[in-house]
Amino acid sequence: MADTIMKYCKMATMLPQIRTPNSGRSQASKKGLMPTPPRTGSAKSRPETGLSAKSIKLKNANRKEQEIILRRERLREEQPLLSKAQTAAYRNTFKHNLCLDMLQAGFHRAFSELHMLMTKQRAAREAAGPDSVLWNEPLLENEQEKLESMKFYLMEAEEALRNGDLKLVYKNRFSLAQFFQGRGDKWLSDHFFQTCLDVSSQEENAEERLCEALCFVGLAMEENGELFDAIERFEDYYQLSQGQTGWRTESGKEFHTDACDHLTRLYTAVAATRLRMIKRRLEWTTCSRLTTLLKKLLISLSCGDESQSGDATYKLALAYVKMEDAKTALLYLKMYLEICEASKDDAGIGRACEAMAKAFDLEGKTEESLKCLVRFVEVAEKSGQELALARACQNLGYIYNSRGDYSEASKYFSKAFSLSQSKDSRKAAESSSVHYGISHALGLMKGVKKHLTMTGKVPMTRIINWKNQRQDEFKKSISLEEVSLERELKESEPVNSIAEPTELPSSDES
Repeated sequence: MADTIMKYCKMATMLPQIRTPNSGRSQASKKGLMPTPPRTGSAKSRPETGLSAKSIKLKNANRKEQEIILRRERLREEQPLLSKAQTAAYRNTFKHNLCLDMLQAGFHRAFSELHMLMTKQRAAREAAGPDSVLWNEPLLENEQEKLESMKFYLMEAEEALRNGDLKLVYKNRFSLAQFFQGRGDKWLSDHFFQTCLDVSSQEENAEERLCEALCFVGLAMEENGELFDAIERFEDYYQLSQGQTGWRTESGKEFHTDACDHLTRLYTAVAATRLRMIKRRLEWTTCSRLTTLLKKLLISLSCGDESQSGDATYKLALAYVKMEDAKTALLYLKMYLEICEASKDDAGIGRACEAMAKAFDLEGKTEESLKCLVRFVEVAEKSGQELALARACQNLGYIYNSRGDYSEASKYFSKAFSLSQSKDSRKAAESSSVHYGISHALGLMKGVKKHLTMTGKVPMTRIINWKNQRQDEFKKSISLEEVSLERELKESEPVNSIAEPTELPSSDES
């Protein structure tokens, strides 16, 4: 019995203690211990109760690992605690934080314009597709420098707009337009130049800034191929700048002169476009092209620039030549010739003489056309314009050829061929050589025909020599001595002594 009791006592001592959910609390309450308070504050203010995970980690690590752990802890303690806003700024993108700053500062207009531009770029990129050039261009939202510049200037412009200072609004938007123009972002510079035009049109007594904005918007439209819209802007620019000698560009040119230059260039481009359309039989008429050139002439004449007015007059005259209106063309060509003579422009004088020769040829006045071309040759030789001289010689060759003066035609065609060869103008050289061959052949044909109709040894000898050795002796006259010698040779020939056969009698007579 006693052995059995001792056996159960040993078994009881070996079993672990039975713990209930409240057993820990009862033990703690029995010992008078308080539960561990929650950790608050920084790491330095936390009370150390027992062994922490850090202490256990340090205890189990070797010396080198302990140094690394302590260094990390020290660096962590030196870093300040981040607020919620600072944490969000660290996690969000630069664009997101920039937009938040603009909205928090109350610049809702600036944010709306910036967001609109980013959305517009993304939509254009998606519409173009992955194979387009736009797809490879960086998005505006990823370029920090451009976003910062837009944030600064747009916020300044909105602040100035609230204060009613439209001049400062224009200045900030113009600075943005120039910023993007310098970096090659044409779509952004076009946008801000257009906003400059909108702002200056709303401002009173701001015609100078309005002229400047019209000029830049017109140039942007011209680069985009919108020629007629560009002409409208430059015509407004031209009207506003009339009489304003104090308004000048950055290069020092007067606004009115600048407007004349731009309008002259655009009218020329539109006239050339309409001429191409006329040749293709499209909707533009010749009258519309002439109207455009007349506008260009009036603009250049009002500016007082002789070079521009001369160029406009010449192009208008050429348009009338193409219409075969020689009378009107000669009127403008004489004006152009007077301008060139006053400015001693040899090249212009040559062009005028060449065009006048064509106009006189249309009227059937060959002599007048010939005089103009002869003067063209003289001016071209004097000024050393070899290509123009070759063209003049070829035109003279045409006239002499049409008049039947084949020797003169051959002379000028040969000269044109030599000049074209020296300037490596293959097309002109080939044309001159062909016409030289034609005129030379026509000149020979007259002499050959004359000698073929003549009888005697001398004409026949010349024809044989030309066939064998290409000796041109057809222009030489036959002397009287050669003719008399030929007659003597004929007379000295022996008479044929063989009697002619008598006719046999017919069968009836026999």
